[in-house]
Amino acid sequence: MGGKTPQSDCLIKSKQRGGLGLPDLEAYHKAVIPAKIYEWAHPRNDTQWVRIEANFFTTPLHVAPWLGRGPNITTHNSELHPMIPHTLQTWHKIRRDQYIAPHPSPLYPLTDNPAFLPDSNTVALQSFPKQTHTLTLGDVLNDKGIIPLEDLVPNTESSGMLRLRHSQIKHFVHSDPILLQGHRNPMLFEAQCSQHTLRRGLILL
Repeated sequence: MGGKTPQSDCLIKSKQRGGLGLPDLEAYHKAVIPAKIYEWAHPRNDTQWVRIEANFFTTPLHVAPWLGRGPNITTHNSELHPMIPHTLQTWHKIRRDQYIAPHPSPLYPLTDNPAFLPDSNTVALQSFPKQTHTLTLGDVLNDKGIIPLEDLVPNTESSGMLRLRHSQIKHFVHSDPILLQGHRNPMLFEAQCSQHTLRRGLILL
Protein backbone atom coordinates (compact mmCIF):
# COMPACT_ATOMS: atom_id res chain seq x y z
CA MET A 1 0.00 0.00 0.00
CA GLY A 2 3.11 2.25 0.11
CA GLY A 3 2.26 3.64 3.55
CA LYS A 4 -0.88 5.32 2.25
CA THR A 5 -4.32 4.86 3.75
CA PRO A 6 -5.98 2.04 1.80
CA GLN A 7 -8.96 3.08 -0.30
CA SER A 8 -12.26 1.26 0.11
CA ASP A 9 -12.02 -0.30 -3.35
CA CYS A 10 -8.70 -1.87 -2.35
CA LEU A 11 -10.21 -3.24 0.84
CA ILE A 12 -13.17 -4.92 -0.86
CA LYS A 13 -11.42 -5.97 -4.06
CA SER A 14 -10.85 -9.73 -4.19
CA LYS A 15 -7.44 -11.07 -3.22
CA GLN A 16 -7.05 -12.48 -6.72
CA ARG A 17 -7.28 -8.90 -7.99
CA GLY A 18 -4.81 -7.50 -5.48
CA GLY A 19 -7.25 -6.43 -2.76
CA LEU A 20 -7.94 -7.64 0.75
CA GLY A 21 -11.27 -9.31 0.03
CA LEU A 22 -13.11 -7.61 2.91
CA PRO A 23 -16.91 -7.40 2.91
CA ASP A 24 -18.46 -4.44 1.11
CA LEU A 25 -20.35 -2.97 4.05
CA GLU A 26 -21.99 -0.29 1.94
CA ALA A 27 -23.43 -2.90 -0.40
CA TYR A 28 -24.70 -4.92 2.55
CA HIS A 29 -26.30 -1.80 3.98
CA LYS A 30 -28.05 -0.98 0.71
CA ALA A 31 -29.25 -4.57 0.45
CA VAL A 32 -31.13 -4.39 3.76
CA ILE A 33 -32.79 -1.01 3.11
CA PRO A 34 -35.73 -2.52 1.13
CA ALA A 35 -36.36 -4.90 4.04
CA LYS A 36 -36.60 -1.91 6.37
CA ILE A 37 -38.90 -0.05 3.98
CA TYR A 38 -41.09 -3.16 3.78
CA GLU A 39 -41.46 -3.08 7.57
CA TRP A 40 -42.23 0.63 7.50
CA ALA A 41 -44.88 0.21 4.80
CA HIS A 42 -47.26 -1.81 6.96
CA PRO A 43 -49.31 0.47 9.23
CA ARG A 44 -50.30 -2.39 11.52
CA ASN A 45 -46.70 -3.40 12.18
CA ASP A 46 -46.34 -3.29 15.96
CA THR A 47 -42.66 -4.21 16.08
CA GLN A 48 -41.03 -2.15 18.81
CA TRP A 49 -38.29 -0.62 16.66
CA VAL A 50 -40.88 0.42 14.06
CA ARG A 51 -43.03 2.10 16.72
CA ILE A 52 -39.96 3.94 18.05
CA GLU A 53 -38.93 5.24 14.62
CA ALA A 54 -42.53 6.22 13.82
CA ASN A 55 -42.43 8.66 16.73
CA PHE A 56 -39.76 10.70 14.93
CA PHE A 57 -41.82 11.25 11.77
CA THR A 58 -44.03 14.19 10.96
CA THR A 59 -46.10 11.91 8.72
CA PRO A 60 -47.32 8.35 9.35
CA LEU A 61 -44.38 6.04 8.86
CA HIS A 62 -46.10 3.84 6.28
CA VAL A 63 -46.55 6.70 3.77
CA ALA A 64 -43.08 8.23 4.07
CA PRO A 65 -41.26 5.87 1.64
CA TRP A 66 -43.64 6.76 -1.21
CA LEU A 67 -43.50 10.53 -0.90
CA GLY A 68 -40.74 12.28 -2.79
CA ARG A 69 -37.89 14.13 -1.19
CA GLY A 70 -40.07 17.08 -0.31
CA PRO A 71 -40.29 18.86 3.04
CA ASN A 72 -42.05 17.60 6.15
CA ILE A 73 -41.54 13.91 5.48
CA THR A 74 -38.42 13.15 7.45
CA THR A 75 -38.31 13.68 11.18
CA HIS A 76 -39.26 16.08 13.92
CA ASN A 77 -35.56 16.41 14.73
CA SER A 78 -33.09 14.49 12.59
CA GLU A 79 -30.40 14.92 15.22
CA LEU A 80 -32.42 12.71 17.55
CA HIS A 81 -32.44 9.84 15.07
CA PRO A 82 -29.92 10.47 12.28
CA MET A 83 -30.44 7.04 10.69
CA ILE A 84 -33.96 7.88 9.51
CA PRO A 85 -33.03 10.66 7.03
CA HIS A 86 -30.12 8.49 5.86
CA THR A 87 -32.47 5.54 5.33
CA LEU A 88 -34.82 7.67 3.24
CA GLN A 89 -31.96 9.16 1.23
CA THR A 90 -30.53 5.71 0.47
CA TRP A 91 -33.98 4.32 -0.30
CA HIS A 92 -34.75 7.02 -2.86
CA LYS A 93 -31.45 6.30 -4.60
CA ILE A 94 -32.12 2.55 -4.62
CA ARG A 95 -35.70 2.86 -5.88
CA ARG A 96 -34.49 5.05 -8.74
CA ASP A 97 -31.26 3.27 -9.69
CA GLN A 98 -32.53 -0.29 -9.26
CA TYR A 99 -35.98 0.54 -10.65
CA ILE A 100 -37.84 -1.37 -7.95
CA ALA A 101 -40.26 1.45 -7.07
CA PRO A 102 -39.66 4.47 -9.33
CA HIS A 103 -41.35 7.74 -8.43
CA PRO A 104 -44.23 8.29 -8.61
CA SER A 105 -45.37 5.00 -7.17
CA PRO A 106 -49.00 3.84 -7.35
CA LEU A 107 -48.61 3.85 -3.56
CA TYR A 108 -47.93 7.61 -3.53
CA PRO A 109 -50.33 8.78 -0.82
CA LEU A 110 -53.05 11.37 -0.94
CA THR A 111 -54.10 10.71 2.62
CA ASP A 112 -51.55 12.05 5.13
CA ASN A 113 -49.63 13.83 2.38
CA PRO A 114 -48.36 17.20 3.69
CA ALA A 115 -48.13 18.50 0.12
CA PHE A 116 -51.83 17.81 -0.49
CA LEU A 117 -54.30 18.76 2.23
CA PRO A 118 -53.42 19.59 5.83
CA ASP A 119 -56.54 17.77 7.05
CA SER A 120 -56.42 14.83 4.65
CA ASN A 121 -55.64 12.47 7.50
CA THR A 122 -59.21 12.89 8.73
CA VAL A 123 -62.40 11.22 7.55
CA ALA A 124 -62.54 13.58 4.56
CA LEU A 125 -61.38 10.89 2.12
CA GLN A 126 -62.94 7.86 3.77
CA SER A 127 -65.77 7.48 1.23
CA PHE A 128 -63.40 6.80 -1.65
CA PRO A 129 -62.90 3.17 -2.69
CA LYS A 130 -60.29 0.79 -1.35
CA GLN A 131 -59.55 3.10 1.55
CA THR A 132 -58.43 1.05 4.52
CA HIS A 133 -55.54 3.23 5.60
CA THR A 134 -54.38 5.43 2.74
CA LEU A 135 -55.86 6.73 -0.49
CA THR A 136 -53.18 6.51 -3.18
CA LEU A 137 -52.57 7.54 -6.77
CA GLY A 138 -53.24 3.97 -7.82
CA ASP A 139 -56.76 4.28 -6.43
CA VAL A 140 -57.73 7.42 -8.34
CA LEU A 141 -55.85 7.14 -11.67
CA ASN A 142 -56.24 5.14 -14.83
CA ASP A 143 -54.54 5.46 -18.21
CA LYS A 144 -56.83 8.39 -19.07
CA GLY A 145 -56.05 10.40 -15.95
CA ILE A 146 -58.19 11.03 -12.88
CA ILE A 147 -61.04 8.53 -12.65
CA PRO A 148 -64.41 10.34 -12.75
CA LEU A 149 -66.15 10.62 -9.40
CA GLU A 150 -69.15 8.56 -10.54
CA ASP A 151 -66.77 5.69 -11.36
CA LEU A 152 -64.76 6.07 -8.16
CA VAL A 153 -67.85 5.97 -5.98
CA PRO A 154 -70.48 4.05 -8.00
CA ASN A 155 -74.02 3.63 -6.73
CA THR A 156 -73.42 6.38 -4.19
CA GLU A 157 -74.98 9.81 -4.15
CA SER A 158 -72.02 12.17 -4.35
CA SER A 159 -72.12 14.77 -1.62
CA GLY A 160 -70.75 18.27 -1.93
CA MET A 161 -67.76 17.22 0.18
CA LEU A 162 -66.98 14.28 -2.13
CA ARG A 163 -67.18 16.51 -5.19
CA LEU A 164 -64.90 19.04 -3.49
CA ARG A 165 -62.35 16.39 -2.54
CA HIS A 166 -62.41 14.91 -6.04
CA SER A 167 -61.81 18.38 -7.50
CA GLN A 168 -58.94 18.95 -5.06
CA ILE A 169 -57.36 15.62 -5.99
CA LYS A 170 -57.63 16.45 -9.69
CA HIS A 171 -56.09 19.89 -9.18
CA PHE A 172 -53.27 18.49 -7.03
CA VAL A 173 -52.31 15.75 -9.49
CA HIS A 174 -52.43 18.05 -12.51
CA SER A 175 -50.29 20.63 -10.68
CA ASP A 176 -47.41 18.13 -10.94
CA PRO A 177 -47.91 16.21 -14.22
CA ILE A 178 -45.35 13.56 -13.27
CA LEU A 179 -47.91 12.26 -10.76
CA LEU A 180 -50.09 11.14 -13.67
CA GLN A 181 -47.52 8.37 -14.20
CA GLY A 182 -48.71 6.83 -10.93
CA HIS A 183 -51.39 4.83 -12.75
CA ARG A 184 -48.87 2.13 -13.74
CA ASN A 185 -49.07 -1.41 -12.40
CA PRO A 186 -47.18 -1.85 -9.12
CA MET A 187 -43.68 -3.27 -9.32
CA LEU A 188 -43.14 -6.55 -7.46
CA PHE A 189 -41.71 -4.86 -4.36
CA GLU A 190 -44.53 -2.30 -4.31
CA ALA A 191 -47.11 -5.08 -4.53
CA GLN A 192 -45.56 -6.80 -1.52
CA CYS A 193 -45.58 -3.54 0.45
CA SER A 194 -49.25 -2.96 -0.36
CA GLN A 195 -50.37 -6.28 1.10
CA HIS A 196 -52.27 -5.83 4.34
CA THR A 197 -50.52 -8.79 5.97
CA LEU A 198 -46.88 -8.38 6.96
CA ARG A 199 -44.98 -11.49 5.86
CA ARG A 200 -41.46 -11.70 7.19
CA GLY A 201 -38.94 -13.69 5.21
CA LEU A 202 -37.85 -13.48 1.59
CA ILE A 203 -38.57 -10.17 -0.13
CA LEU A 204 -38.63 -10.27 -3.92
CA LEU A 205 -37.33 -7.28 -5.88
